[in-house]
Amino acid sequence: MGCALRFDLGRLYRVGVMPSPSANERLKAILKAGHLFENKYRIVRPLGAGSFAVVVQARHEVMKRDVALKFLKPKVVAANPEVSERFVKEVQIAAKLRHPNVVTIFDFGKTQDGIYYMVQEFIDGATLDERVPPGTPLSMERSLDIVQQVLACLSEAHANNIVHRDLKPSNLMSMRHRDTGQEVIKVLDFGVAKLLEDPGRDAGPVRKSTKFIGTPIYMSPEQIQGHKVSAASDL
Repeated sequence: MGCALRFDLGRLYRVGVMPSPSANERLKAILKAGHLFENKYRIVRPLGAGSFAVVVQARHEVMKRDVALKFLKPKVVAANPEVSERFVKEVQIAAKLRHPNVVTIFDFGKTQDGIYYMVQEFIDGATLDERVPPGTPLSMERSLDIVQQVLACLSEAHANNIVHRDLKPSNLMSMRHRDTGQEVIKVLDFGVAKLLEDPGRDAGPVRKSTKFIGTPIYMSPEQIQGHKVSAASDL
């Protein structure tokens, strides 16, 4: 059985379903400042890292435009292949939206080593939980402005049958408009978003889900109980 398992894994590496064992070392090399990725993106500096992905700032060599490069960690994909499916879904869902409060995705791909990546709009700012420390009160005016921007984004998402499912301060990026200096909120991470069934279709009986998705303290009652979500779950 051990030999069969090694053969199967080798086949997965060869056909590109899973990243090669050397992909982890390759990613480390890619992330170094000054590296030219895909012959066009010059790595500038790290922006952040999570359990599944790492994000760096880069600059397009010809267009001289700063972007954010998001890479899936190969070792995570090797252990959890569904992570790459979620990554692709995030790209597909975000690509459906054309709204100033959604981070724009410029490109997506997979290297020869099997490393998944996406090229996003670079946001020169900080997440709302970083901008507003715990216990710090917000003015009524700023609170309303932030909420209205988030609602404007959700209005387009919900019109496209997309439910975000993970709205929280750390998924809201605060930046300053280049011309007006006003605060602009960008909604991040559509990686756990759900594309709802077409309302006109009969989806049959609703099956209660046992998969826990979201952040508990920000989840709606129906979401945390595994019931069907809707636009109301975000609101």
